[in-house]
Amino acid sequence: MTLDWLASNLEGVAATLGFPLILWQLWRNHRQRQFEAGMNIYAVNRELVQMAMHDPELMKVLTGESSADMPKERHYAQLWLNHMEIIHHGGRKGFLSRSSWQSLQQDIRESLNRPNIRRHWDEKADYYPAEFRNFINTDKP
Repeated sequence: MTLDWLASNLEGVAATLGFPLILWQLWRNHRQRQFEAGMNIYAVNRELVQMAMHDPELMKVLTGESSADMPKERHYAQLWLNHMEIIHHGGRKGFLSRSSWQSLQQDIRESLNRPNIRRHWDEKADYYPAEFRNFINTDKP
């Protein structure tokens, strides 16, 4: 047994053992990114709800108390729709775990049950990508 033979075999063993480790690390990195994407979505949800909690005019958009016709209220409804579209994009592209994506699809459906959000969607739907429009129109709440 020569030193060259031993070195060459050790390299083969290291490469064989290293490949599964690299795959495991890639899988873990992917899972971490999915987790972070979910956390970012929930942080934006929380921020949007907090905005409404601190502003009665914005709360009208969520509660449906009255028609949200003021520019500020329409802008707030637009923020929700944009947020839903980003969630949809992330879910369809696999940036979210399957369970998070299923839960967030339900959140989108429930959000569109709000009369002011639905009215704003009906007015602005044409400005959104076709894939998102199809998702909303096919999966109406």
